Amino acid sequence: LGGSLGAHQLNSLVAENLGWLCERFNVVHQCGAKDAESMPRGRDGYFLYPFIYKEMRDVISAADVVLSRAGANSIWECAVLGKPLVLVPLCGSGTRGDQVDNARFFSERGAAEVLLGDDADSEHLRTALSSMLDAEKRAKAAEASRSLSLGTMADGKRPARRIAEMILEEAGL
Repeated sequence: LGGSLGAHQLNSLVAENLGWLCERFNVVHQCGAKDAESMPRGRDGYFLYPFIYKEMRDVISAADVVLSRAGANSIWECAVLGKPLVLVPLCGSGTRGDQVDNARFFSERGAAEVLLGDDADSEHLRTALSSMLDAEKRAKAAEASRSLSLGTMADGKRPARRIAEMILEEAGL
């Protein structure tokens, strides 16, 4: 997943490693409209889509592992569905840094492997995805991911409840 616009860095990693990936996984690749024409085609086990909308929940539900950027919406959807992640956050001077923070949050809790900066290369991608081929490792990461969406805050409250309380407080209700 590279978001609705795609992510050239992820698309390049997938293209560079497509043979290796298709030997080990069925790959459902949301590449974005910009890179759709330049992506390889005609490989068994490779399913290319410029954009996935209504079917995204089904695609994520069917996945054993998700390779993605670390945008908040995407990774929290994966957490709700209990998916282990390999994250390649958008980083560098042109970003706010929120994806790096998101990726670290998931990684520190055992829900994701993270490829950051110079580590976002073919070698590290293969290592991270190979680790997810181990059923026990994948199950632990999936449980860690799922537990994030069920977690509580330091004050013992669930995040959605605390947000609602803050809004009501601010509104004076």
